[in-house]
Amino acid sequence: MHILRSDCTDLSYAAGKQVKAYRAGYNGLANNGPDTGNRSWVNVTWGAVKATLDVVVNVGSAVVLDAKVKGIQHALRLTVDGKLGAETYWAVWRLSRASREGRTGFYKMKDIDDRKELQRNIGCKFVDGSWISAGSEMPQRLRDAVGGVQRAMGISIDRVWDDARDGRVFGALVSAAGFKP
Repeated sequence: MHILRSDCTDLSYAAGKQVKAYRAGYNGLANNGPDTGNRSWVNVTWGAVKATLDVVVNVGSAVVLDAKVKGIQHALRLTVDGKLGAETYWAVWRLSRASREGRTGFYKMKDIDDRKELQRNIGCKFVDGSWISAGSEMPQRLRDAVGGVQRAMGISIDRVWDDARDGRVFGALVSAAGFKP
C-alpha cells in the first residue's frame, strides 16, 4: 500500500509531480502510465481517511474487548455476555486475591458468601465457603481459573496472579470497558 498525503506542506518536488500526475488520471509512477486501479480515493482528504480508519480501529477494539471479557467469564463460569460489569469485576477480584494470598488469603476473605461464590465460579464440586484440605481440588481449580483469565487477557499463562502484570492488564481492560467499581 502506498499513501501520499497531498496536503503535506513539505512534499518533495518528485512527490508533488506524482500527485499532479495521479490527479490527471495517470498512475504517478515512473512509467507515468494510465491508472487502471480504483480511483475512488483520488480527491479524498486525510481527515476523511483518518475518520474511516478510526471507525475501523474502534470497532476492532470493541470486538477484542468483548472477546476478552467473554473469555474471562467463561473461565470463571459466569454468565457469558461480553459485558464487563460488577459480577465479572468482583469475580476476578476475588480470584486474584485468593490466588495472590494463597490459603491464608482465602481465609482472609471475611465474607463466607464471597468464598462460596469463588468456589462456584471456578467450578468446585463442594461449595461450603471453607478452604478445602491440601491435595484436594481447590488449589488446582484456583490455578486453572487464574490460567483461564490470563489466557483470556492475552498474557503469559503461569496460573499465579501477579498484580504488577495481570492486575495492570485487567485494570486496562476495566478502563477500556468504562466500568467504574
